[in-house]
Amino acid sequence: AGVSYAWGDTPEHGLTGKFWLDVVSQKAQASAADQAANGLGADTSFTGNSWDGGVKLGIGGFEGVLYGYTGSGIGTTGLLILPTSASGEKRDSQGGYAQLTYKFDKVKFGASYGESKLDLADDEKLVINPLNNKYASNLVKQNKSGVFGVYYSLTKSITLVGEYVDTKSKAWDGNSADEQTYVLGGIIFF
Repeated sequence: AGVSYAWGDTPEHGLTGKFWLDVVSQKAQASAADQAANGLGADTSFTGNSWDGGVKLGIGGFEGVLYGYTGSGIGTTGLLILPTSASGEKRDSQGGYAQLTYKFDKVKFGASYGESKLDLADDEKLVINPLNNKYASNLVKQNKSGVFGVYYSLTKSITLVGEYVDTKSKAWDGNSADEQTYVLGGIIFF
């Protein structure tokens, strides 16, 4: 379920904006094959719950967005991806992003930053690797990314894109990965 409200059709009307709030509740049931593969006593069903919300404001050539979410048994990166431990205990997740852009004529400059976090389930917090005193799980703990971009409206339907993306990921066992990417491309609107 969700609710949203928008005002101001175009930047010429002064302050434009939108806010939204969404909630989700999803029940998942393990298949017979999954139940057979899990250990005795593992939960075979759970209900994931989450909410997210945000606000987008624009004035003149400036536009800003703030967004956040939190959930339990929802997962990370996609709905119901890694939502529970092997024994069926729910994992909590939370995250959000902020974005600011400025557009003049056909050129738009933008910067954004976002994070997504996945907590271990309570039963996973009990398993510590004695070699490094960190959690034994190699699950993602946190993904975070910053983007700086320049966008050029070639036509009403085609926008050229140039971005620099700096992404960092950490796992619960201490592993990490960093990636810096340059992106050149286009967007077609239809």
